[in-house]
Parts: sequence; C-alpha cells; structure tokens
Amino acid sequence: MKILVFYFVFLCLATLTSIQQASAQGGALNVVKTGITVHHRGKIAVGDSIIAFGTGINTGVDYIRIGDKQGRGIPGGDQFSATNFVVAGEKIVLINTREFTFHVFDTKTGTMSEVPGLKNRGNSPLKVSGNYVAAVTMDETRNRNTFSVIDVGGAEPNVAVNQPPWSGAIRIDQVAIDAPSGNLVVSTGDQIARVLFKTGDTEPIVHQIREHGNAGTEAIAVSGDMAYYFSAESGQKNLMEINLVNGSVRKLGVNPATSAVAAAGGTVAYFANRDAKDRSSTHARLAVARKGGAPTIAVAADRFVDGRTRNNGLHGFGNTVAVTPDGRRVFVSGKDAVGRTDRLQVYEGTTMRLFPDPSVNPAFLQATDVAVSATLAAFKTGADANTTLGYIRLR
Repeated sequence: MKILVFYFVFLCLATLTSIQQASAQGGALNVVKTGITVHHRGKIAVGDSIIAFGTGINTGVDYIRIGDKQGRGIPGGDQFSATNFVVAGEKIVLINTREFTFHVFDTKTGTMSEVPGLKNRGNSPLKVSGNYVAAVTMDETRNRNTFSVIDVGGAEPNVAVNQPPWSGAIRIDQVAIDAPSGNLVVSTGDQIARVLFKTGDTEPIVHQIREHGNAGTEAIAVSGDMAYYFSAESGQKNLMEINLVNGSVRKLGVNPATSAVAAAGGTVAYFANRDAKDRSSTHARLAVARKGGAPTIAVAADRFVDGRTRNNGLHGFGNTVAVTPDGRRVFVSGKDAVGRTDRLQVYEGTTMRLFPDPSVNPAFLQATDVAVSATLAAFKTGADANTTLGYIRLR
C-alpha cells in the first residue's frame, strides 16, 4: 500500500512539474476558454481581433470578438457554409449554400455585401492572405469553372481576377494565395500555374508537374515564391516543393508524408509518414523546414504526454497544422471531435511545448482544428463532439 501511495505522489509531482515548465515556457501565451459552442465539424477562422466559427454540420456561421462570452450573430448566418469561409482582417467571406453566391460581412459596420458576378463551384476551399481571397468559381453561361481573387480591402468587395482555365487545361482543382509576394497558385492536378494577380497582367505562367507525381486533392500551401503540394501517387504520398519562378520541383527530405501542410513566412510544416513510428492512430509526427532549409523532425524520439503510453498523446504529433504569418510559430492539434490524444502544441525555434489545463488528466490542453493569424490562435476544446471555442492572444 505504501508503495502505491508513493507511486501516486510521484506521478502527481511529475505532472505538476511538467505543467510549471510548460507555463513558464508559454510566457504570455495564455489560454482562454469561452464556453461558446462550436460544431465539432465546423470550421474556425481568425482575423485581427475576431474569430468566426461553424455552428452546424453543414450550415451556420457566427463570430466573436476577443473577450466575448457569446456569439454576436451574422445576418442570415444559418444560410452560409459552416465549413468553407475565411476571415480577412475584420471581414468574413462566406458562401451561401442555396444560391452558391459569395458574401462579405463587415464586422465593424455590420453590413453584408454580395460579391458581384461570382458563383461558388463545388467544395474547393476558399483561401485568404491579407485582404485577398482566392476561390474556384463557376462561369454559368459557359458551364466551366474559373479562378478568382476577391479584394475585400475597400468599402465594397472587388473582383480583382476572374479567369477561365488556360489553353489545354480542362478543370481547376484548387487555388492558393500569398498576398505579400502577389502569387496566386492555380492547380489542375497535372499543372500548377503562377498568376501575378497584383500586376494587372494575370496571364498564367504554367508549370508541368506530371513527372513529379501530379498534385493530389490535399490543399496546397504557398509562401513567397514556393508552393507545396502532396503528390497524387497511389499508396504513400510525398510532399513536393515547386519554385513558382522557374518551375523546378523537389521532394522534401522528410518523406513520405501525410495529412495537412501549412506555409507562411518562409516556414513550411507538415506531418511525416516514413514508417509506423511516425503514426499514432490518426496523428503523425511533425516536420518543419525554415527559410529554404532542410526539414527536421520537431520531436524525433517518442515523448508521451502522460510519461508512459500513447493513450494520451505524444509530443510533436497531430493532424492539423497552422503557421503564423511571420513563420515563427507552428501550432498543431487534432481534428474535429476532441479526443484524449488531441493536444494543442506550439513549436518555436527548436522547442515543442504543450499548454497546461488542470481540468483534464494529464493536465495539458486538449484541442482540435487550430487556426492562426498574426494576433490570434483559435481552436476547439472540450470532449468528444461536445466542443467549445478557445483562443490564445499571440500579441
């Protein structure tokens, strides 16, 4: 009996020490739990000081400002897709699932504006960078898809680009955008095109990628003049880097890979899938490359959150990844419903850390679907499908 008591006290002290270390490392990164319900399948998107979130499995969007204890409401919010919207500064760009139209809600003025002349096409995700939103759209008169850029920086939304596929391209699969570099990336699967959307000359610069595995259905990421895509090979996939200027393609040094990729500020982050040791259920081991350098594994050796087993998660494992615009911080979490292995983690420099949460055991925050901006990180927390909104102020 004495041995069991001693062992219990030892585990408590070890957990407390870990919490204190994480808290000290976290500095000003304090977790706020709002208690506001967010659907476990709904998206989260963040801006300068607002967080938008899905309230239903298919439709329904609401938002808060920092400090709010309940959603503020969006006019006709139940008509908009709960899984496909973005935040650009103080504005929320939404898709009406009945009319397939795009709308911009200005949270400062409370006004809703329809984007003129654009219709949504399929489930291709909206992408945002700065005041620009990229989308795969539909030309209904000719029954073909197009690629578009919406500028939401003014009082009314402006369609900066709206073009059909280039000669030889049959369809457009997805788009990605990087406002600082002026790069719009358009993928057809076997081709990736660069469009310099800020210059006024929006003729696509097309690069063939058939010899490099084609681009799969996973979302493409872009940072500066580099874009990242998962090859569309059967079985194991590889994360590829394409130079948008000269079209050269290379396979990153840590491969095969799985799940998501995020890129910003010269940093690219993704999940390795080299062997069984890189996987734990639906989670995988984080790999990060900075400023064109070779990717490295964030936590190379298994480190268990509970100190003993994989049952409560591992350091450096997740299946959702987000990079702050300056490339400094990489956040990882789980996805959708919150389970015991879904821990919010942040990677800075060479250090991966968790966030203390005394309400769970082990006492580290459980979270999914992390999303970031320059000022905020937001996520779902809770248990199973009973998820609520949480956030961290980054500055």
